[in-house]
Amino acid sequence: MLLIWAESGARPTLCIEKQVNEIGTANVAAVAGVGHLILISSVSVYGPYTQGVYDENTPCNPVGPYALSKYNAEMRAIEIARESGMALTILRLATLYGEGDPGNVGRLMRALDRGRFLWIGDGSNRKSLLYKGDAARACMTVAERHASGINIYNVSAPPCPMRDIVDGLAVELGKRPLPIQIPASIAMCTGKVVSCLPYKRLSGLHATIEKWLAEDVYDTRRFEEAYGFQTKTSLEDGLKREVDWYRRNKKTN
Repeated sequence: MLLIWAESGARPTLCIEKQVNEIGTANVAAVAGVGHLILISSVSVYGPYTQGVYDENTPCNPVGPYALSKYNAEMRAIEIARESGMALTILRLATLYGEGDPGNVGRLMRALDRGRFLWIGDGSNRKSLLYKGDAARACMTVAERHASGINIYNVSAPPCPMRDIVDGLAVELGKRPLPIQIPASIAMCTGKVVSCLPYKRLSGLHATIEKWLAEDVYDTRRFEEAYGFQTKTSLEDGLKREVDWYRRNKKTN
């Protein structure tokens, strides 16, 4: 049994993501004698956000180097599994967070800590997160069971409102977001206009705002029913652990 958790760690570029996720996965999957391959993928293969609740049968629409490399890694692994008869389990993980988080939740935490966060929308849209300890448990749960065929699973904690994430971080940080709140409609219109200006750094503003305001919800029943899996870490506890780690290591961030 082999488990592949391929991440480049750096800001995504097409070359790095392709080499690490796609080509790296294909090279490992092709190793002779592998009976069961567990590929750690991402819900980003569906697209930057969801329109409704996405299950494993939802068509993929990866956007950006990272998502595209994850999707291509899945396709390469599936091709090799079909040719070799190797068992393949693909785990599409929701956005990870926790101690040492360099991703979306970590960036939000640092923005709040530095007083650079500004509310856009009312925070009622739902986001799917997965504490890193629960992600590890999901991987080990699959690794400890016999597997056959090709199986794809979404893995996530229950979705939560964006406001709960922001408020949870703010409480642990002892910070308060700026009281100004920009209505979603105004932010979207402004972002669309600004993104058309001849400034590269602002070209993705509209897409960023759209993603912030969108839902990000996935159906995880297939994995839960197949493995009897439930996440154990609450949002409150997971955010507390992330903030505590950040405080202890703030000077080196």
